Formats: sequence, structure tokens, C-alpha cells
Amino acid sequence: MNVMPEKPKHLLCVSYHSTVPHNTGANVRIVNLLRHLRALRPVLLAPAPQEQELAHRVFVPRQAPPFIRQTLGFNPAILGCYGQAVFGRARQALAALAIAAVQCEHLWSFPLAQRLARALRVPLILIEHNLEVVYVERTYRLPLLAQITARVERRALAACDRVVVCSEVDARLLAERFSTPAEKIWIVPNGITLPAPRREAPAAAVPAPLRHKKLALFLGKTNYPPNAEAIRVLREELVPRAQAHTRDLVFVVVGGPHEPDYSRVEQGLAFTGFVDDLQPLLQHATVCLAPLLSGSGTRLKILEYAAHAKPIVATSVAAEGLHFEKGREIVIADGWDEFVQAVLQVAQGKIDASALARNALQKVTDEYQWQAIAGRYEAQLLELLAGNAAAREPRADRRQGVSAAT
Repeated sequence: MNVMPEKPKHLLCVSYHSTVPHNTGANVRIVNLLRHLRALRPVLLAPAPQEQELAHRVFVPRQAPPFIRQTLGFNPAILGCYGQAVFGRARQALAALAIAAVQCEHLWSFPLAQRLARALRVPLILIEHNLEVVYVERTYRLPLLAQITARVERRALAACDRVVVCSEVDARLLAERFSTPAEKIWIVPNGITLPAPRREAPAAAVPAPLRHKKLALFLGKTNYPPNAEAIRVLREELVPRAQAHTRDLVFVVVGGPHEPDYSRVEQGLAFTGFVDDLQPLLQHATVCLAPLLSGSGTRLKILEYAAHAKPIVATSVAAEGLHFEKGREIVIADGWDEFVQAVLQVAQGKIDASALARNALQKVTDEYQWQAIAGRYEAQLLELLAGNAAAREPRADRRQGVSAAT
């Protein structure tokens, strides 16, 4: 008797936006968690452009009028997963796939992800890259938008089978704000791929205006609201304070879409724009920064700094949820006078930068590598699927008139 081979089981990942390019924390997290899975085959369902590192089924989202961004100040793409037409296009894109579970990336993908999970009768996992209501409260400071977000988030949390957060801090906030039971919450931290060992980049690999300066580096997409706020802090608070003490230190913002601008290097500020290879700048950096005041989740930029063995100065908000020991693996400073003093002490050798950097690298090596994080996450997924299959089997037997003991 020939036995038909079992179809491979797919984990469907639904995102209201493309994961290309890999220049945001969410995109990096999605791609790295999925590409390290082994037993389940991940499939991304997201708008164009095409993701090259994963199987990607493209759907066309609902198009919201552009005036929403201009008048209300938020991205209209968050409305892209609503509507019957979107659901129909998504089902068509997924034809012939054996889907074992649906993973919903972001709260704003939930309308489509929930309909697909119900139609396929499979578990639904909500990935909270940020607690969305906390992000909205900190970033936009619009009470009505925060109330709407909280209402949507509460419904999604009640409807999903599991919710994934980045840290114990977010897990505690879920319990406090939404009474989400502990057994429903999975903590899956952000991670990092350690860079391959490379020779020290020559000075010529660093932009010419920066080659003979000490660099205080800030990595981030410059139009992401928490990063934009941090850049304002750099420009208005940190640079003037540092300039009063030294002219050798330049605060360097690395990331797009801001265009390269070296016109203010002598005033202590530079923008590189998007760079293909971060390593030369990171190697030459004296200290790396995270002066964030808003946002939620955990910050990949801190893990990136640590993976490159750089001393880090950050605010409490920036380091929230990461298991970095204050004073040993990271310097925490919240007042801007205190922050600048910490940066200057690292730059001037008054704080042991080598020990800070070495300890930070050891931390990410031990706790924050994507392969191990994805392995633990997949084990939780498989346990959930096994329990779901066991719960459904007796019902199927009863429908067929067969007892579970037969």
C-alpha cells in the first residue's frame, strides 16, 4: 500500500507592509525569526516589494487616501488589511498551501490575519513588536488615537491564541493594561547575527570628513518617529553640551532617508545617509548612542552596537526590556547633562570602554543570537500545534461515529 507523503506544514506570516528593505527593527526581526525555523516552512504574506530571503506571496492591500497622513499624522498603510476584497486576494495568493498556523505581524495586520486563521481553522499568534498603545502614547501624544488603539489592541489580544512580546517589561504591561493571562504570553526577545570576523577597516573606508574625529554613533531610520525625536535631542541638547567641552567629538547619525550632510562636522554633527556596510563606521566609533525617549519593544540598535563590541550610552527607555547590566554592559543616563558627561567620559578614557564593550559582546553572544531564539520559538509553536491537533481529534472522531478509544 502506497502512503502519500505528508504535505509540508507552513507557518503563514501576515504583514500589512513589506519586509523590504531590512532597515527597520520589525523587518529585521520578521526575517530573522522566520528564516531560522527548521520544522515549519515560513511563508510571508505581505505587499510588494518581493522579499528574497523568504517564500513570499504578495497581496495588494486596501489603498487609503493619502490625506490621512497629511491631516491625521499617521501612516494610512495601517488600514491596508481591512475589507472583503483584500481577504479574497489573500486567499487566492495562498491557494494549495498546507498552513498549520497564522502569525500576525503587528496589530494592524490583525483584521486579515484573523479572517485567514478562522477560514483555515488554525491557531493565530499575534506578534507585538511594540505594545502599540504604549508606542502611540509615547510617540504621538494624541489621547483619542491612543484610546482607539487600545480598543483595537484589546480585541486582538482577546481573539488570538498566543501573543508574542519582546521582553518581560512588555509582558508585564500586557497583564497590567489588558489583563492578558500569563499562559497566553510568549516572550521572544530580539536578537542579532554576530558579524563575521573581519580585519580592521582602513581609515579610507570612513567618509573623509570623519576620519580624524572621535565618533559618537547613532544608528536608525531617520524618519521613524522615536529616532527622529532622538535626532532632535542630538542636535538641540547633546551636541551643544559636548561642544562646550571638546571639538574633537562628532555625533554621527547613520541611516536614511536623510541625505548625507557633512557641512556641520566642525560644529559636532554629521549625517551619513544610508550606508551599505556599517562595519567601518562601527569599528571607528568611539562610543555608540541610544538617546531615545519614546517607542516600545526592545531596540535592535543596542544589540547591533554590542555585537560589534562598542561601548554604549543609552536612556532607560532605550534599554527597556534588555538584560544589560547597568555600568557593566551599558551606561544608562537620562538627564542630558548626565548623558553628555557619560559620552565624554567614555571618549576620554575615564570609563573603561574596553570592558564595557567586551561585556556587552559577551551578553549578546550568550543570550541574543537569532538561531537560538528562533529554535526556542519554534518549539513553542510545535507544542501549540500538537495541543491544537489533539483537541480537535476527538471532535472529528465523534462526527465520524468512531470513539477515541477505537
